[in-house]
Amino acid sequence: MDKIIDKNPYFRMSGSEIFLSTINYSDNKFSAELYSDLTNTQIYSSIDEIKKTLNKKLSTSIYIEDISNPTYKIKNNGVDIVSFNISIYNRLGQLVFNSNDINFNWNGRFKSVELQPQVFDFFIEMTCAGNTNLFTKGNITLLR
Repeated sequence: MDKIIDKNPYFRMSGSEIFLSTINYSDNKFSAELYSDLTNTQIYSSIDEIKKTLNKKLSTSIYIEDISNPTYKIKNNGVDIVSFNISIYNRLGQLVFNSNDINFNWNGRFKSVELQPQVFDFFIEMTCAGNTNLFTKGNITLLR
């Protein structure tokens, strides 16, 4: 049975990962900042393409100046990104935003019309140097 089942995990991470989120209130508006730092993080995988050591400063921050009128500013440090795409869909599956620019800004509008508060799904696809493909998805809640 040991020859059939690989006891090694396909993917795991260990190290000093840092994930922070801050919400501030001033001048009658809320702002938010999200930050991740994967410095000194080791990625383990039984798949050779994924296996690598992240030994340089690898951080990402997302800043939203005004949650009621969201414009996102993303800063990335340490990853050489060859291609990037983000798609945002409403709850009916309609594409409301799409960008190939990693420094994208979305103002919560679709066809110049301010969207109502709701939850949107996002999908991000990136290709990094060395042909490593990354994919993530999640939700964005639009507040007004």
